[in-house]
Amino acid sequence: MYTVTDPDKYIVEADFSQAEAVIVAYLIGDEILIEAFSKRLDIHKLTASRMFGIIIDNVTPEQREIGKTIRHATNYSLGAGGLADQLKCSTAEAKRHLDAFHCMCPQLRRWHTKIQEELIRSRSLTTPLGRTHRFLGRVGDAQTCAETYRSAYSFLPQSTIGELLNMSLVLFYHRYGYEYDLLLQLHDAIYVDNVSEDKILDCKARLLECMTHELIIGGRKCVIDVDFKYGKSWDKMEKLK
Repeated sequence: MYTVTDPDKYIVEADFSQAEAVIVAYLIGDEILIEAFSKRLDIHKLTASRMFGIIIDNVTPEQREIGKTIRHATNYSLGAGGLADQLKCSTAEAKRHLDAFHCMCPQLRRWHTKIQEELIRSRSLTTPLGRTHRFLGRVGDAQTCAETYRSAYSFLPQSTIGELLNMSLVLFYHRYGYEYDLLLQLHDAIYVDNVSEDKILDCKARLLECMTHELIIGGRKCVIDVDFKYGKSWDKMEKLK
């Protein structure tokens, strides 16, 4: 694992919190999920509690894992067979989980249908940041064109987060690149290298400043939270409050 060369220095990680799930929640207009994000609740426990009809405090680790897996899988329309492979359960059980999820979150399938209709009409989708992508795969029947549609479902949140991260990276470099060493970006996160202990909180503040962006999605403001970690090596990072 990567380790700082100076034993007195640290790596600081700034990670967009549950970024894709936040974007999807705003895109589909899931008011319960949007409120949960604003309160920084455990989204996966909330999903499981609603699926299984139990209070959130009674959700077991196993149920939370089911909620987490299904939340990610359904955003991009994974079927019962694929979900069964991930959950290591039967296809019939996976289908029951999917039915329970879509019963408590019907907005997601309506959003998928809306995207299918848009691709049939124009073959294009535009992100909340105004970036348009044209899809050249087959469109039409949902079953035979599933690959194209899954790509379209993932494009909107993933492209939005990727662009937000790049915007943040460039902003941080231009404002504070003379002071801090950017290491890399990875998934939803930015890493800064060789930060002295007395500069950790300052580095966190600068990263938060550059990673706070206000998006307008569905006519409402959306700001994605940022989580922080620090450590001397990648495999031993601790939460930074």
